[in-house]
Amino acid sequence: MAVVLIFVPRPSVSLHPSYGVAVGGNVTLRCHVPRVAAWVWLYQDGGRTHNKYKEEERDAAEFSFVWTSRELGGIYRCQFHVSEPLGTSELSDPVELVLTDGRYPPPGISVSPEERVRMGTNVTIRCWNRDGGVTVLLHKDGLPVRHQDGGSADFTLSRVIPTDAGTYRCSYRPKDDPFVSSPLGDSVTLEVTPAPPGAHGGSRVGLLMAAAGGCATAFGLILIISFLLATRRRRIRTPGEPRKISKVRFEVRDVAVFSLVITKWVHTGMYRCRYRASEAAQPSELSDPVELMVTDHSFPPPDISLSPRGCVDVGTNVTVLCRNLYRGTTFLHKDGRRAPIQRHDLSNGDTAAFALFGVTPADSGTYRCSYHPKGYPFLSSPLGDGVTLEVSLTPAPPESRIRGSPVLSTVGGVTAPSPHGGGGGWGHADTPTTQGLTVGSRGILAVGVVRCCAAALVFGLGAFFVLDARNLWIRRDENAGGGGVKRV
Repeated sequence: MAVVLIFVPRPSVSLHPSYGVAVGGNVTLRCHVPRVAAWVWLYQDGGRTHNKYKEEERDAAEFSFVWTSRELGGIYRCQFHVSEPLGTSELSDPVELVLTDGRYPPPGISVSPEERVRMGTNVTIRCWNRDGGVTVLLHKDGLPVRHQDGGSADFTLSRVIPTDAGTYRCSYRPKDDPFVSSPLGDSVTLEVTPAPPGAHGGSRVGLLMAAAGGCATAFGLILIISFLLATRRRRIRTPGEPRKISKVRFEVRDVAVFSLVITKWVHTGMYRCRYRASEAAQPSELSDPVELMVTDHSFPPPDISLSPRGCVDVGTNVTVLCRNLYRGTTFLHKDGRRAPIQRHDLSNGDTAAFALFGVTPADSGTYRCSYHPKGYPFLSSPLGDGVTLEVSLTPAPPESRIRGSPVLSTVGGVTAPSPHGGGGGWGHADTPTTQGLTVGSRGILAVGVVRCCAAALVFGLGAFFVLDARNLWIRRDENAGGGGVKRV
């Protein structure tokens, strides 16, 4: 059976404007997708979900917020679903919406030693404000590049280079509201002038060390390869040595494994397999079918309730109610059972009723619901919350009890975004611009040291192989010549 994999490209999401959106202002999030008709979802981590149908001639779906409240600040991702061919994309990379609140006073800024410095100088930019429980951010040319916790922060630019030149400002965000920011404060402009002649001696030494280390490494590898080849030739030419015959052992397996690394909607369905022992042999019969079901977290989990609730007497008739908005087929699960224990096809209404007649203590346990959306028989919603049924030999207490326990859903196809998952915080703090603060002056020297260490290791290995090969030759000459001349 051939498995056809349909590639659905990953979308991207962007903010307009990209930074500095004020509370009460307007902002647009664009999910960029191919020019196909598709349903597009916009997810806010820990918040609400928006969806929109995109026409084929457009390459982006826009989600506009005319008046932005503080609750709209957060991390956003998007994905899309197409029906021809059927498939759902992965979630896009996250984008962070931070709102500027003018009620916070802008922070102050200063630079030391001065705004005009020579290349290679260490520069410190200090940001301060009156509040202590905040995160201070340093911006370069309008974009945040570093952050520190505390009411004031010192940002050190070690051994500055021309790419560090630019306009710097500060802002801060309250720790209890990380997606709200103060306005940008006053600016300082850093100008980096060329260093005087001879100032690059350290870089040149590092470059020479790197070159020497590379050459030494290559020379050591050549020595090792040469001696290994010489040893192999001598072993082949040694008279009287018995010939060794290598036999390849093939591992016998009773199963063939077909792995789907990333499960998509198009992989769902019924699977069978067959085999044949050789090209000329007849294939076997098809196996019994197995069903591949994929859990899709874009469908909300169903609601569940018990009637009567809580602890009941033996012999009571209990009804479990499962409700969802997508109709289709609803399943009742009991914790500890691998497969659903009951199913109900919803043709009308949105609630499925599962009856447990004359319950016994064996019926006690935690029950949950799931459903297959109508038209998607191999897609499943996540398991919903659980309700616990207790069956007692004594009369039930007056009060009703419902117990729920968290459920760990298996992810397949579409991964549910974590409320505070990857992409949060200021992942762009270590941008190439800030990395250049130290890499430009120390990178070559570090590479040189690493290569020298590698060269020393290679020379050590080379010496070991040389001595080992020499001892081998001496022993073989002694064995071949008896009391002949010994090589020293």
